[in-house]
This record gives sequence, C-alpha cells and structure tokens, in this order.
Amino acid sequence: MTRSLLLTAALALASVDAATKVAVIELGPSGMVHRTNAAYPETSAAGVTSFFQALHGRKLQKSGMTVVPDLFNKPESSVVVSISGADLENMPQLNAMMTNDEETVGHLKCHGKKSKSILKGVGKVNSVEDISSLKENVESKAKESGLSGVSFEIADKEQASEVDAQVSGMIKDMKKSCKENGNKVVLHLMVEDVTEDEGNEYARHRRLQEDDGDEENNGYYGYKYYNAYGELITTYRTMFQIQYFNVVLWTSLGLFFTVIYSFTLMVGMPLMPDTLLFGESAKVP
Repeated sequence: MTRSLLLTAALALASVDAATKVAVIELGPSGMVHRTNAAYPETSAAGVTSFFQALHGRKLQKSGMTVVPDLFNKPESSVVVSISGADLENMPQLNAMMTNDEETVGHLKCHGKKSKSILKGVGKVNSVEDISSLKENVESKAKESGLSGVSFEIADKEQASEVDAQVSGMIKDMKKSCKENGNKVVLHLMVEDVTEDEGNEYARHRRLQEDDGDEENNGYYGYKYYNAYGELITTYRTMFQIQYFNVVLWTSLGLFFTVIYSFTLMVGMPLMPDTLLFGESAKVP
C-alpha cells in the first residue's frame, strides 16, 4: 500500500517540472534575428547564453537552435528581461507571447530553472524588487549599447497578474517608440515557468537521457560531469557521430597518402632527352 502511494506521488511530481522559456522580440526594425528550420525550441542554458552573446559578436553560437543572429545587421542594444517564480497559467498575455510566433521572432526553451545560470553570461543585470520600476529599468537598459539585463521575481499569484499586464504593456510601448525613432533593439523575454507540463515527447526523451546518468543505475557515471550551468554532459557518442568520424578520417587519410604517392612518382620520374627537340635543333644551320 505504502509503495503504491509513493509510486503515485512520484509519477505526479514527474509530470510537472520547471522550464525556462525565452521569447525573442525585435522592438525596432526587423532583420536582426532570423528563424531557422529547427523543429524543437529545446536547448541548453549554455546555448541560450551563446545566442545572446553571438548577437553582439562576442561568441560563436551553438548549433541546432531555432534562432540565429544576422551576420551584418546587428542590434544597437539587447535587453534580457528575466521573470522568475512565474506560473504562465496565471499570465495569459505573456503565455501567448511564449507560444505565438507572430508576435516574436522565435522561441528558446531549456529544462529546469536556468535563469540565474543564463544571466551569469549577460553581465550587466539590474535586480528589480518593485514592479512599478520595471519598465523604467528596461527602457534605461535599452538605451545602453551591448547586452544587458533586468531581473524580477514574482512573489504570489496576485503579483503575477500585475506583472503580466505591466510587461505586455511595456513591450507594446517600446515597440512603438523604437519603430518611430528607428532604434535597433532586441528584447529577450525570459520566463521561468515553475509549473511546466512536460507533455512534449521530445522533451520527455531528453529528460530520460539525463536520468540515465544516475550513478545508482549507470555504471558509466564516471564518464559524465556537470558543467557551469548545472547540466549533465556526457562524452559518449551516437552511432551517427562514430560513423561520420570514421568516414571523414579514412577519406582524409586516403587522399593524403594518394597525394604523397603522386609526388613521389613525380620526383622519381626518369629524365630523358627529347628526341624531337634535339632532332629539330640539329637541322638549324
């Protein structure tokens, strides 16, 4: 009886987990960020940070992400607005931004509470305690060049509704202002959803892969480690990676030795006098 209750509780807890979602919004002229053909928005905290930094040319972006920066059309300013402790079910307007592709350039998502880890790569971050000063801080950061951020933590359900109205209104006002003035600003709305339902099959598959690293169930745990973002990294390679490595390796070696052999034959080629040339030169008086 006790075992069945514990199993039921474990399954209930497993169905609900936190997730960090990012909506990329161009406030001014478009064309600074482009959407790719990637099927899923899931990535890592390091991937989100690499995108933020690549937008200003600081770092190469990780592959396989749903959004990429333009090579030439760079924003003047990028602002990361981080909202933690949120329940998007109580924030309908922000929830729509996290799912609607028409209002945003694209979306990113990573499993777990990763906002603090991501903000470490941003640098200049202001922590706001009063919701009334959030808009003022974000507008001030938008006037600064480069990458910066503003963070706010929701205390209760009532405050979540207020944040929903304040942030959605702020984005609309800033969009209008940036378009009128021609300011090239990209806003990254990052929401740490504490009640994320992992119904997506791809997300569940990635979570099961991470769970395989449990040292009680996996004898190869020693070959895995946690990076600075708290994510489990494994050194194992997939069958495709192994096959691709061998094809490139042996093709390269084959071409290399073919070139060396060709040069060897050319250098060792016997030199003989040209009979036609010598015959014609002998006829000249």
